[in-house]
Amino acid sequence: MRRVYGSAVDDPGHTHLNSSARAVLAETLDVARATAEGRVEQGDLEPFALVHAKGDLQLVLLGDVAGALSHADGTGRVAAALLRRYDAAGFAIAVATVASPDGSPEHPQAREVVRIIVGHADGTSGATWCELRRSAGGPRLSGLWETAG
Repeated sequence: MRRVYGSAVDDPGHTHLNSSARAVLAETLDVARATAEGRVEQGDLEPFALVHAKGDLQLVLLGDVAGALSHADGTGRVAAALLRRYDAAGFAIAVATVASPDGSPEHPQAREVVRIIVGHADGTSGATWCELRRSAGGPRLSGLWETAG
């Protein structure tokens, strides 16, 4: 599986992405980021997906499979099911989780994040992370970063 992370989706220098796949991934990622931000601001942290099928983006709530999204194999199965069920060209899966150096929420550097995984039917995939900050004004997403892991 080829992996493309964050801004690489939009980088025309990545010649392994055809223009159609690049366009699907870029649009799906942009809308997923905006959707995640809006849902977080409303206090809604239920996992969701956007599927890019027949030229449109469709929101799919994933609360019933939230447990599967906590590990790579489960996320892969959910992604494959979305691609098949909706005959989709691409998808984005957004889920609230905790990021820390050792993977535990107890670690002093642990952060609440929203992880957005984006993928294309051709096998290209990537991930973006947004930190979830809580304040008196309500939760907000801030600081996007990409990871290769």
